[in-house]
Amino acid sequence: KKILLDSLYHSFPTRIKHFGKEGFVKGKWALSAAYHEPKNPEVAYKLFKESVKIEGNKTGYDIPSEFMYNIYLMVGYKKIEREQAIEDYLLLNDICKANIALHNEEEEDWLTVSAYVDQLAGEIMTCEQITEIFGPKLIADPSNTDLKKTTLTLLKAKRCVSAPLYIQVLSELIADNPNEEGYAELANYHISNKQYGEATKYLEKAVGNTEDAVSKEKYYLLLAGINSASCGKSRAYAEKVLELNPKNGKAIMIKGHAIYNCNINSCEGFWASAMSWVAVDYMNRAKATDPSVTEEANKAIASYKRRFPTKDKIFFQGFTYGQTITVPCCGLSTTVR
Repeated sequence: KKILLDSLYHSFPTRIKHFGKEGFVKGKWALSAAYHEPKNPEVAYKLFKESVKIEGNKTGYDIPSEFMYNIYLMVGYKKIEREQAIEDYLLLNDICKANIALHNEEEEDWLTVSAYVDQLAGEIMTCEQITEIFGPKLIADPSNTDLKKTTLTLLKAKRCVSAPLYIQVLSELIADNPNEEGYAELANYHISNKQYGEATKYLEKAVGNTEDAVSKEKYYLLLAGINSASCGKSRAYAEKVLELNPKNGKAIMIKGHAIYNCNINSCEGFWASAMSWVAVDYMNRAKATDPSVTEEANKAIASYKRRFPTKDKIFFQGFTYGQTITVPCCGLSTTVR
């Protein structure tokens, strides 16, 4: 194998000598070294660096992903420091972004490569290291939008969405370029920190920045869920979901819970217990419409059943099982059970 490798490696400088294209050929040489000697990544690393230095933005899309994996190995084998790995990543990131911006027939390939490079770069660092490395860079160059985007990408790849730098950079990018995705990310940040008032504000802005019905349904459902403490708001958002998709079982359930919570305090005695029948009607409707919520609906039904009127209370009200009645404190019809 060693003899064959020596022959293979000899062919690359020979090709360069006679046919030129040093950067391109060294890239192919690096790919061969990475494939045949994964436990000796220094050989490929040196060749990748030389190739990328010569080719720059003309680097082929087959190089950055393999180079980034090689960098990942070099860090793992303690052959280079993380700071060097980040410098190499930033160079590859620039190459990827430059080629994506061309919008040619290779754009999809470059998008895939860029995502993979970002993912591996995130694996190399901890959230603290990303902050330590990129925080000073952003302070030194606060108007560098590309640097902000790169920082945000790395923080997302490492799932550092609770890091202060994440919310800082995301907020700055949104201020410069309001968009649905950014507002949704800000909302998710606040949801993860149980800051539901702020999350509501940004979800509303996400809704206002999209015309896509599926996205609006998703955001309204989130709004209905995080506003459960306010039964009126929760019901209103659930109804917006159902306007977009009448078969959304989760929204039907939320609406049922909200109706129960909004009316239970205005009901007295028997009718307070009867409100649980109304709630169960919504739970049954939800699982009949959307089987995916069956398990959750059944748990809610079991909880509400414990609040049903007792047999003697039904008897003294003069009602019979299966009878349709209207609960006066909410004005809704239900079935005695």
